[in-house]
Amino acid sequence: MANPEAKKRVTVFSVILICVGLFLGFQTYRFVSSAERTQGIVQSAEQVHLQVGKHHAVVVSFRDKADKSYSFTFESRFKGNQEYWPGDSVTVIYSPDDPQGTAQVDVLTRLWLWPGVCIGAGLLFLIFRFAY
Repeated sequence: MANPEAKKRVTVFSVILICVGLFLGFQTYRFVSSAERTQGIVQSAEQVHLQVGKHHAVVVSFRDKADKSYSFTFESRFKGNQEYWPGDSVTVIYSPDDPQGTAQVDVLTRLWLWPGVCIGAGLLFLIFRFAY
């Protein structure tokens, strides 16, 4: 990549990706550090057919610290075997200020995948930019 203009564009794109990743990571960190954790139970996991393949709409119910009951639905995109089954126990993470609106399954990839992808891709582009 001898073209200086192309190197500049790759650098700008890389920095933008890294900044987006850092922003997403900071938002996730803020949420995780102030969130409550509890056990939830999978109520149902129904197969959904989308253009990109089969997914599962998983309904989880849980109780907050005040013993109030909530439920939420999330999409399990795991290819192949079904990831969650009715009756399974899962760790739920939620904001005490809005349990219904913020609840999600506490899984590393669900929380940190996009910050990691953005930062990793940005760093790869930067490495590529300086290597050539």
